[in-house]
Amino acid sequence: MACNNHSTKRRTFLKHLSKVERGIIQKLLKLGYCIREIAIESGRSASTISRNAKKT
Repeated sequence: MACNNHSTKRRTFLKHLSKVERGIIQKLLKLGYCIREIAIESGRSASTISRNAKKT
């Protein structure tokens, strides 16, 4: 069995961001947080956060 070194916060079972998550991400970006910081804290990939940022 392969070793998984990812954070236990990672939520790979969810495919889409919730409306609440989208709002939080937008607020954090406006406050100056970088995409990677938001990704780590939310347990999402940086590419997911980046795609969400580009939509708005």
